[in-house]
Amino acid sequence: MSMSLRHWLLLGFISLLWGGSFFFNAILIQSVGPWTLTAGRVTIGAAGVAVYAAIQGLHIPFDGKRWLFYLLLGAISYALPFTAIAWGQQQITGGLASIINALNPMTMLVVTHYWPGGEKATRLKFLGILIGFCGVVILTLPKIRAGDMAEVMAYLAVFSASVLYATGFNLVRKLRDDPPVLTALGSLSGAAIISLIMAYFIEGVPQNIDQNVVLAFLGIGLISTSLAFSIMYYLLPKIGLVNFSMVTFMVPISAIILGTSFLAEKIEAIQLLGMMVIFLGLLFIDGRFLRRIRRRNWPFAR
Repeated sequence: MSMSLRHWLLLGFISLLWGGSFFFNAILIQSVGPWTLTAGRVTIGAAGVAVYAAIQGLHIPFDGKRWLFYLLLGAISYALPFTAIAWGQQQITGGLASIINALNPMTMLVVTHYWPGGEKATRLKFLGILIGFCGVVILTLPKIRAGDMAEVMAYLAVFSASVLYATGFNLVRKLRDDPPVLTALGSLSGAAIISLIMAYFIEGVPQNIDQNVVLAFLGIGLISTSLAFSIMYYLLPKIGLVNFSMVTFMVPISAIILGTSFLAEKIEAIQLLGMMVIFLGLLFIDGRFLRRIRRRNWPFAR
């Protein structure tokens, strides 16, 4: 699917909103557990979308099968991946988590290629996957050699979120005829139900809630969730899953700038090298830039 300038601008805007989520995570994970963080995020996010839906005069019809699907979609698209990333950020910085999260287009490509009715990948795109995972090796190998398995497990947790996102994006195809706002509201509501239950039984009622925590919850809930995912569901049917996943090109930039500027996070040279290799893989997956350079002679550009 082709993308207009408007689509690219909206994609860039979403990248800023999602880059902020790693910043808010870094603040919140100091005071609350991963499940509580997710519960607050998706509950506030669902409330924000509900207000917008009410203004538009939209409502979700009561349908048992539909709500069971929303619970499934909410768990796979939000509750589980958000919690996995928050858990990972207990060990690694938001900037580094966003670099690992940049693997989304690669996992998206693999899952979508084999998904019934999904977009098929070219040899160029599969080469991009191979290059991207070389970037992951660059990131993780020094930690494995140093015996820092806690950080390696954090990498794996954040990576698992990419697989869950890819599955959720393909599941949402079933709702392609629904208004984007209702899709966002239903799935976030399903995620809120699941994460609130999990947070209560696993972590209990949060105790260390101050003004900064409240503001961070509002930021991650209303800005990085309500607004971002409403735009996402608008864009998905217009530009396709793989094109949309290119947003992860830009997310690490804003996440790293926010983390280093306000949270004194540090990015090591090896991490920047890993990010550059992952981005190189993304260029191969996107393909358009390379085809412009060697349109006639590039052997994989078909």
